[in-house]
Amino acid sequence: MTHKTKFHGFKNGQRMTQEAYDGFSADIIAAFKPEPAPKVWTPNDAVAACEGFDGESHTVDEMISAWQYLIDTGLAWSLQGFFGRQAAALINQGVCAPPVTARH
Repeated sequence: MTHKTKFHGFKNGQRMTQEAYDGFSADIIAAFKPEPAPKVWTPNDAVAACEGFDGESHTVDEMISAWQYLIDTGLAWSLQGFFGRQAAALINQGVCAPPVTARH
């Protein structure tokens, strides 16, 4: 059952029902809800996600991020051949960026 409690203090002394206030609140919260922080990968987490044995459902952005982590850390080329081949394919397709090398 919805309560029809009225609130005072809106423009021109108008009143707002609890139901309308709840809907208004949800809209405001949704508008200012921060985006989730990007996932911080560990070597084990990234490998598990890329191989698909971590039991989680990842978004496309998370999968790209996991592959980029393996590329940036060099792990893609030190693991089984599948990882290096897949990383190279993702770079060639423009999905992932080449590893950043330090310049002195």
